[in-house]
Amino acid sequence: MPFFLIIGLALTGLAPDAAAQGVRLACLSRQDMQTAVSSRSVVAPNAAVRAARAGLANAELVRVRLCRRNDEMVYVVTFLRRDGRVAPVTIDASSGKLAADR
Repeated sequence: MPFFLIIGLALTGLAPDAAAQGVRLACLSRQDMQTAVSSRSVVAPNAAVRAARAGLANAELVRVRLCRRNDEMVYVVTFLRRDGRVAPVTIDASSGKLAADR
């Protein structure tokens, strides 16, 4: 798979693993994300970033999105690693813990 296609898929939320598994992500707008956070139905984005950063200490944060994945809410936290690879991390939005891949 070409490098730019992989980056494009990762930045849009459809990383190759997710697309291969048939997982559909529907990401919320910033306003809808703020509404969900203020209603306390999900953890704050900074809590998701802290949880995601645990294994990626030297990576640069690219984007944080709140998405609906099948029947659950998840944060997709995207990092750029020092080696140039994109590293999307999925966090369960209700608990703030690393989400199990399905």
